[in-house]
Amino acid sequence: MDQADVRLLKLGYYQFVPGKDDYWTYVDHIRRSLEGWQKLGERYNVKLCYHTHSGLNMGGSCAALAHLIRGFDSRFIRAYIDPGHMWMDGEPFSLGLAMIKEFL
Repeated sequence: MDQADVRLLKLGYYQFVPGKDDYWTYVDHIRRSLEGWQKLGERYNVKLCYHTHSGLNMGGSCAALAHLIRGFDSRFIRAYIDPGHMWMDGEPFSLGLAMIKEFL
């Protein structure tokens, strides 16, 4: 990544399976995964951008994405918000932006 001068990498998606997945257990699992991504971001000077995607994807809205990335170093773990998917999930843009702005 460093040699190719890649500075942004889009991350996604973790599919939530109703009846199988426990939401908060899955959040913890994803956060552990993001810890590894953050280490790679630090090592290679890359920002990892988690994309919001509507439907049953974890982090599909800014509110849900905040559960995943809050507390991480925003120099390396970032939000890649998608207004179209926010609209599909019924999340007002201004509210979503307020929740996730430190990671943009």
